[in-house]
Amino acid sequence: MPKSNNKPGLLTAIERQRQIYINGASGILPAIPTDFKQLEELAFKKMSKKGFDYVKTGAGRESTVRSNRQAFEQYGIAPRMLKDVSQINTEVNVLGSTLPSPILLSPVGVLDLAKKRGDELTAQAAKTCQIPMIISNQASASMEKTAAILADNEKWLQIYWSKEDRLVKSFITRAEKSGYNALVFTLDTTLLGWRQRDLNNAYLPFLEGRGIAQYVSDPVFNELLKSFQPEKSKSTIGFRTFYTLWQLAKNYPGSTFRNLFSPKP
Repeated sequence: MPKSNNKPGLLTAIERQRQIYINGASGILPAIPTDFKQLEELAFKKMSKKGFDYVKTGAGRESTVRSNRQAFEQYGIAPRMLKDVSQINTEVNVLGSTLPSPILLSPVGVLDLAKKRGDELTAQAAKTCQIPMIISNQASASMEKTAAILADNEKWLQIYWSKEDRLVKSFITRAEKSGYNALVFTLDTTLLGWRQRDLNNAYLPFLEGRGIAQYVSDPVFNELLKSFQPEKSKSTIGFRTFYTLWQLAKNYPGSTFRNLFSPKP
């Protein structure tokens, strides 16, 4: 079997395949599908519709999502026969850092829509598998908490450029203190995209206090929040309104009861 630079204790692809077939002889099927399409279908059954749509959707008719996938599928693996693969090395050098393989976890916002404590669990998996992780600007766990889990594992932070430069500077300072290796700036999303699935569900997770951990854990943001004047709304107040308020109070740092009755952090 070819040697690899996998972390000790992790199964190689060949070992994992063998394990599946041996278990299959006893009638045991894989708990997690190996096919990405089946995995997506399983996620749809486990998650709420609005949560699944938020993670899956793209803007407009999602043409860019399809185009990106089609473009990626144009790349293929060129086989080289009769080559010695007894010693292989998948390491690559990126921005001065040596990564175990050319694979990184992209930033995914509001991971707790898929699983409670989704950001922390993903970070733990990334650390175990030695996969670099790009933490989302819209995570439900602060960059400091995620960095503590990842420890010395390669970690990058995604940042949406805010209208308030002081807030961006604060994010960068916190990332530097927390040991992040690189910053990934998203510059093409200065406002919410026209995401039709989210609009049809009339759902924005941030209104429930989800995906805002980087902000509510930031001293500059909390200072700006004290002088924030919300726009007056004529929305109908019903049971769903109180449910959303309860979710917001529960997900915001501090006491849920205090959050319900306090206009300021």
